[in-house]
Amino acid sequence: MSETIYGGRRESAFSAFAAPAFTAAIFASAWLLFGVQPLFTKMALPVLGGAPNVWNTAMVFFQAVLLLGYVYAHLLSSRFAFRTQVYIHLCVMAVGMLFLPIALGADIEPPKEGAQAFWLIGLMAMTIGAPFFALSANAPLLQRWFSLSGHRQAHDPYFLYAASNIGSLASLLLYPILLEPLIGVADQSRLWTIGFVLMAGLIAISSSCIREPIAAGSVSPQAGKTEEREATNPIWWIVTAIAPSGLMLSVTAHLTTNVAPTPMLWIAPLALYLLSFVLVFGARGESWRRRAVSALPFAIIVSAIADALIVNDPLMASLPPLGLYFIAAIACHGELARRRPGPALLTKFYLFMSLGGVIGGAFVALAAPMIFPDLYEYPLLVVLSALVVTGSAHGLRSANWKSVSILLCAAVFGLGSGAAPDGSANIFLALNVLFVFGAAYLVWRFRTYPVLGALAVFILLANSMAVRDEMRNGYRELIERERSFFGVTKVYRADTPNGPVHMLMHGAIIHNLQLQDEAFEKTPLAYFSDEGPFGQVIDALRTRKTRLDIAVVGLGAGALACFAAPGDSWVFYELDPRVAKIAQSPDKFSYLERCAPNASISIGDARLALDAEVKAGARKRDLIIIDAFSSDSIPAHLITREALSLYRSRLKPGGVVFFHTSNRYLDVVSVAVRLAQDAGLSYRVIRYEPDDGDPLATMKSQTLAVIVGDEASLEGLDGAGAGWTQEPPSPLVGVWTDDYSNILSALVAFIMRDTASAR
Repeated sequence: MSETIYGGRRESAFSAFAAPAFTAAIFASAWLLFGVQPLFTKMALPVLGGAPNVWNTAMVFFQAVLLLGYVYAHLLSSRFAFRTQVYIHLCVMAVGMLFLPIALGADIEPPKEGAQAFWLIGLMAMTIGAPFFALSANAPLLQRWFSLSGHRQAHDPYFLYAASNIGSLASLLLYPILLEPLIGVADQSRLWTIGFVLMAGLIAISSSCIREPIAAGSVSPQAGKTEEREATNPIWWIVTAIAPSGLMLSVTAHLTTNVAPTPMLWIAPLALYLLSFVLVFGARGESWRRRAVSALPFAIIVSAIADALIVNDPLMASLPPLGLYFIAAIACHGELARRRPGPALLTKFYLFMSLGGVIGGAFVALAAPMIFPDLYEYPLLVVLSALVVTGSAHGLRSANWKSVSILLCAAVFGLGSGAAPDGSANIFLALNVLFVFGAAYLVWRFRTYPVLGALAVFILLANSMAVRDEMRNGYRELIERERSFFGVTKVYRADTPNGPVHMLMHGAIIHNLQLQDEAFEKTPLAYFSDEGPFGQVIDALRTRKTRLDIAVVGLGAGALACFAAPGDSWVFYELDPRVAKIAQSPDKFSYLERCAPNASISIGDARLALDAEVKAGARKRDLIIIDAFSSDSIPAHLITREALSLYRSRLKPGGVVFFHTSNRYLDVVSVAVRLAQDAGLSYRVIRYEPDDGDPLATMKSQTLAVIVGDEASLEGLDGAGAGWTQEPPSPLVGVWTDDYSNILSALVAFIMRDTASAR
């Protein structure tokens, strides 16, 4: 067998083949590791009502199992001989295969209150825990094995970590572009199973390239540098990893709450997270780190100002925080790359880095919703990233007392202006806008003083959030705020020419309004006006029946209750118990108390509740309204072929299904119309605009809706001035099922329709 000598070490033909073999194995492992994440969470979305926090909770599970995998890899590589390591790990892979293909049981049901996150973690542990654990150990373990190969690059195996992250990144990016649009969930699971088996074969081939493992102490020709790196305190590895991990989930929560809870938007922050690793562990990693460190103060300032000023477009408002997060991730991960140890401590390095990732993720997904009433974890994590970066460069020293006094006075001035009395909203807004720019200057001025600069960062970001809310809402008083697994819900109060008004918001979306004056207390506003689509459909049904049985998926503030008439039967299905609490509080919203005090409220996912009613033989309905917002989108599992079939099974003869399809980013109208066509049903579409002459027009919203039923059931909606049409669906949108949905096509269809209507 031929041999080549590199740096005093002999490289055999087997060793020369090690680099491509290990690269292929680690690439395939990373592809599977990150491919299963959107796959499983898409499976879990229907069970938990499409809640945005499903992804964040799932990410905590993935990070925790990844940590366990790194612990296992560290113990395996440090306690056993090389061949024993290979045999043990192949057995672990075989155990993981016993749980494949991935599938959820048909009878699973989450708790209705309080413990959804922990229930989801338990579900994931029972279904994908074993195969994911086996995969999670591959990155550090294969790199450690490669360092024993005798290959000329064995002294610095971290290039394999870049290959691992490239595989992860490719898997994530291709999921929404290729897999999700073309392949159903069940087929994706089967393909993933095949890939798992092939990947196990690649690992066996890779391990066979190492015939005589090189001793751990002889692999590095850069002993001095290695010893210096190995002296790094592992606590610093943990702290440095916390900030980018937590920021990733906090930015994800913003995107999925205000745009859509879909794998396509989950993937963007995670892809940037992985890309930051690719950059800093690559050949020009130090250059990327230095650029990110220099750019971080500017990114914080730009993000804060943009957050305060971009108030009407959540998607555009998401871009500056996304950019800030990416720069912070490069800076923090660059610090990790700069302090990485030699091969002897490689598995320990990944272990502590993973621990930091778990702490950051658990803080955002599990602790923050219980600790903070709003998304305050975001500015705190930006502060931590600034501390890590500047502290590494300058040490954690403080500024002089004069500088501290200036900053604290500015903080008191800026935050204290929020206590301005009613009627001074313009003063409040002017003072806070000035303060945002002033704090931005302080962030830059004290950038070399980490503790003081971090305080300025927190005050700046927190205050910019206050300015944004004030400019977006125009409301002076926050009277209620509830945070749960399903997001943050707020109630605001303001004075109008028609008296005080209360407003219900989830994320950036106004769900409902109610005037508190007794003359208007029973007047539905926002999307639910009497002359709008909801009122038109209910009035049309009343021409045939005086007493209606109506089911509403999505309670909101309960405005639809004011369409109830004596003898009606109404039931509301609400996923979030905290929203139900607000709707049933007369001092917040009195729609339910004044209009339908006997209406039934069912807490939990509507599809599960409706399915239980089918099995129990419960009374059927004349109208089923699907108005289940998760901020600005209907959860995908409520607008599928199977969902429509369930709704039809709960309808009386002549009954109809009403889809509220208002959305700023997705063509949900086409999705609903495709379902109607697929089921052989008739449909009508309305694009309602409030009358400018209406004195309450400013409190009523543009509304898109689709009604589905047989042709006879839609009679009465074609009258003059009603505005209902048989609008054709976009050719880009297909029929969604529980196994298949394509958010990307709905997004493109919306953009094309919006562009065409603007011409």
